Amino acid sequence: VVTNIDHSILVLYFPQTLGNHEFDDKLAGVIPFIKGLNCPMVVANIDDSLEPRFQGIYNKSVVIERDGRKIGIVGYIIKTVDTSSVSFLYRNVSHLFGILYKCPECLNPLVALTGSHYNWMHPGRPVVPDNVVSCLNPLVALTRSHDNWMHPGRPVVPDNVVSCLNPPVALTRTTRGSRRCCLVFQELSSTEKLRFLDEVEAVRSESALLKSQGVDIIVGLSHAGYGVDLVVAAQVPDIDVIVGGHSHTLLYTGTPPGGDIAEGPYPTVVTQASGKMVPIVQAYAFSKYLGNLTVWFDQEGEPVAWEGNPILMNQSFEENGGILEKLSPWMEEVTTKGDVFVGTTKVYLNASSYACSMGECNLGDMFTQAMVEEYVDKASNGSWTYATIAIHNAGGFRSSIEETNNNEITFNDLVTCTPFLNTIDTLELQGRDLLQVLEKSVSNPFNSTASGGFSGKGFLQYAGLNVVYNLTQPIGERVVKVDALCAECRVPHYQPLNLDTWYRIVTNSYLAGGGDGYKVFEQNSRNHNIGRLDVEVFQDYIKKNSPIIQGLEGRIMMYQD
Repeated sequence: VVTNIDHSILVLYFPQTLGNHEFDDKLAGVIPFIKGLNCPMVVANIDDSLEPRFQGIYNKSVVIERDGRKIGIVGYIIKTVDTSSVSFLYRNVSHLFGILYKCPECLNPLVALTGSHYNWMHPGRPVVPDNVVSCLNPLVALTRSHDNWMHPGRPVVPDNVVSCLNPPVALTRTTRGSRRCCLVFQELSSTEKLRFLDEVEAVRSESALLKSQGVDIIVGLSHAGYGVDLVVAAQVPDIDVIVGGHSHTLLYTGTPPGGDIAEGPYPTVVTQASGKMVPIVQAYAFSKYLGNLTVWFDQEGEPVAWEGNPILMNQSFEENGGILEKLSPWMEEVTTKGDVFVGTTKVYLNASSYACSMGECNLGDMFTQAMVEEYVDKASNGSWTYATIAIHNAGGFRSSIEETNNNEITFNDLVTCTPFLNTIDTLELQGRDLLQVLEKSVSNPFNSTASGGFSGKGFLQYAGLNVVYNLTQPIGERVVKVDALCAECRVPHYQPLNLDTWYRIVTNSYLAGGGDGYKVFEQNSRNHNIGRLDVEVFQDYIKKNSPIIQGLEGRIMMYQD
């Protein structure tokens, strides 16, 4: 935490907003972090009434003055940061709405329907009723196809992003032509008794207050994701610009210089019902790009023109001597440990541009195989290994490992790729629960990729399983086939998944604890045993198996047509 605070002091952010990972160590971790900053922390959609420890250390907004004009900066975080993973599946939407009419509070805090349950299904796509528009955020994960998505007074979801509506609501066709509704809550962090309010309502309220106090320009500082930002831009009349984060979305006009895929232009511009245009920017993740936007405003504080594009932070930029001096106490130790030789690879271990969230990736194949081999020596009589199945979340892989540095893999490469220091644990799940895990892996897409492919939040990589998905099927029914590698067999081979069989699984402590909303690991498993740190396991595997020549093995097959 001290290093993070010092880094923020050097970079001189003004101000910051909270993200979900600030709560990874609960309030005991985030409170000293906020108190140690030298800049304001702004979040408008937190209810801290039940957490007095959190009160008074942040603001809903801050006002700065530039060239005689007052600029209000309003922060907001994704409201599902504190919710748990629950699914409600209904084949008949009219039946669902009948239930909601009788019991609207059933969906609290997701959707507080007001008693209106008229048919809001247009032929071919969902249309949101006027009286529940404000309740549905972050329902609509609108993507780069945002032209003509506004009906008078309400959003209409384009056909090509129907599958992107989860969370919290995904509406799809079944093979019988009926519709199905799946409400999914996604747990992102441990926020204790803090409550997180609707982003649109919180930003609208705070922006109106600032306007009433004579503020000229309102900037939204978001850690809610691109889809939510699109809705905020459309529905908050006083917002002028949104600077976003959380979804790791790269917006770029033209071809990105870093080999990444842009989700839309920079900025993406949303036109409100009044005709006002609101630019939205986001610049990917990992400090790979620096956002760079210039906006011109008229006398009324309305944006009228803009230009800019993210800047690739490559080695062409001269290092800052002052910052290097501040970092020098840690530099020697970091360099000494980071430069340690681990092994070699003949191939590019790919985690770039959502590769491990879009399907099988060879980096995930390697690391999950390492997890299986970690426990081979614990095999009992009659088994060739202790656990044949390993599961790792794609979000745990933060960078690729290059083969271009004389084929060498250093400790720095390893911890940059997997920086979270999870333990590699074992537990047991029944086949029916394992099937639920695999269904969840493809239930919750990010905004659709520019290539039109699937990219899943909480997507999983695994060893010891061969899985076929059909993404045209309704959520909860996308797994077509699952074969699991046998353990009690003389010649390892794949067998169909048995729903009643208990399978021993190797996974990381993040998933074992219910991370990414996989509560089934935490709630339905048995015999959970804690293992070594992941970086130790992966380091030993690379040393033993160098040179790495891992390719794709066909463990994950995905069909979208």
